[in-house]
Amino acid sequence: MSGGRGPVVLATAHDTAVSWAVAEAAGRGLALRVAGRDELARARTVRTLRLLAPGVPVSAVRLADPLGVDLPALTASAHVLVVDAPARADVVAAAGCAVVAVPASATPPGRVVVGVTARDAPAVLPRAVEEALARDAELVVVGTWTGRAPVPPTRRWADGAAAAHRELVEATAGCRATHPDLRLRLFVVHDDAESVLTPLTAEAELLVVGGVRPPPNARCPVLVVPPAGERTGVA
Repeated sequence: MSGGRGPVVLATAHDTAVSWAVAEAAGRGLALRVAGRDELARARTVRTLRLLAPGVPVSAVRLADPLGVDLPALTASAHVLVVDAPARADVVAAAGCAVVAVPASATPPGRVVVGVTARDAPAVLPRAVEEALARDAELVVVGTWTGRAPVPPTRRWADGAAAAHRELVEATAGCRATHPDLRLRLFVVHDDAESVLTPLTAEAELLVVGGVRPPPNARCPVLVVPPAGERTGVA
């Protein structure tokens, strides 16, 4: 699913998350909406956003406590919800759109990394392509395969890895055909994608994953995409 034309909802006042939200809204021509429980904090964040992006519409909305109570309605038509990293699992599960968890430190531009499985590829891959194209970034696709690892590796083991790579090539064929200028790189790893995804985030500007629990040690913003058809908002 694509991000849609709804607002970028900002549920944190931390500098790197605010900067990320401003860049996302300004770059895509979207509005910003500040969500929070503290009226003074919301007002300060709104003033900051209007100074940083004078051409971007900014509004504010009060949230109940706990945060998850208001999320389904607040984010049903949103482009994305921006929170601090690590994202809380209950917030990700309750949100009606994709959720970006932004770490405290800034990350370099130039690469979007996506972790895919057979289950979440229909939702995750199109969103990752959209994010990479919007940033003029290379897209690094990481897939996994399972199976007991023999020592030493056997021909059957090599065949399993090759089959997994072919499946990843097939899964991304539509992306290549639709976007021939997309810079695409594929990785296939055995069992544990996180062991590859986490190091890759050190030089990425965004990690895109499916599910409700982003990798806990990611060093760049993490966009969590709900399964295709599960939400009515962004995904």
